[in-house]
Amino acid sequence: MDARADTNVVRVPHVEPLLLTADDVAATLAIGRTKVYELLASRALESVRIGTCRRIPVVALQRFVEALQADQNDDLGPGRRARGVTVGAYPEDLATDASRPRAW
Repeated sequence: MDARADTNVVRVPHVEPLLLTADDVAATLAIGRTKVYELLASRALESVRIGTCRRIPVVALQRFVEALQADQNDDLGPGRRARGVTVGAYPEDLATDASRPRAW
């Protein structure tokens, strides 16, 4: 290979993205895009706006996963159903052991 040809090659270092799209986050977490938007709406997952675009900082995604791990590692005793929800939180749970009816 000609030595002069190498001088024309522009070498760009690999740069990790700082912001992710909802599709990127969905693929990373192996969840659906709709769930990502639910997490954004509930503010469980932080995001930023650039014009009309919504992006999720990589550090926010890392904090979200760490919080999930911390919640699952906490010894919160019996009755824990899901993040922030305990048995007895819904009126029908007080009357019976039946679960809430599905909305769909």
